[in-house]
Amino acid sequence: NHVNLLGLPYPPNWCIIFPVLIVSSIMNRTIAWQILLMLALLSEAAADATVGDFFEECPIAHCREGEPEIRYPFRNANQQSICGVPGFEIRCTADNKTVINLPYEGDFYVQSIDYIRNFLQISDPQGCLINRTIIPFNLSSSPFRQYDRSSNYSLFNCSSADASSIQGYNNNSDSFLVDCLSTFESAHIYAVNSVESLAAELPFCNRLETTATLDEGYSTYDFNFTRVLTLEWELPFDCRSCIGGQLCGRNPTTNATACLKLPHLNQ
Repeated sequence: NHVNLLGLPYPPNWCIIFPVLIVSSIMNRTIAWQILLMLALLSEAAADATVGDFFEECPIAHCREGEPEIRYPFRNANQQSICGVPGFEIRCTADNKTVINLPYEGDFYVQSIDYIRNFLQISDPQGCLINRTIIPFNLSSSPFRQYDRSSNYSLFNCSSADASSIQGYNNNSDSFLVDCLSTFESAHIYAVNSVESLAAELPFCNRLETTATLDEGYSTYDFNFTRVLTLEWELPFDCRSCIGGQLCGRNPTTNATACLKLPHLNQ
């Protein structure tokens, strides 16, 4: 064994190399964590800037105060196409009503948009929705489908019936007088839930060769459910997963739907 100037033997090589390796490993790991942290911060900053750009280019809109909120996946017609998903375009009328066009079915007023449950409620601008939902109600070229609690209603012409014979069917949850298709002088059109026995037994009335789709579960005593139809939508990315002040939007970097924070929440 070699000895140093003090006459002591040199330590084995591993005694020198091992501490160096330990120090080197610690330093490498520290540097690695610093690099990862820096990259994460840079990535977050870049993402925040991108997110801020999206909401600056695609701000939440309303046709007027009290009208439904228009935001991703919907977009106002005067916004860029990146602000929404195809088929979700909404426009504002000259009198600031919110309107959506359904291919094959035409324009409808938008009464409400539920972004939590993915519900869209529409009504007829002429106030006669049942006349617009005569089956087949064609949604094949739109991203929407009928709410699974909607029902089919058979239509009856009861114009020749005595008023007393059909009085019991008025303002009933299973049947009702369709005001917009009826006049007291010449016509009395009734709608009857097709699953009810009344649909085949409404007395003194002629069944029409038409069936309409309406929302189920409302009573005409407190709400005229002939005015509103509920539609649903579903996207590959579930926007309902956005929490903590996040909203659904399009990440311009990846061009994918994502949960994004509003700009003021990124500060």
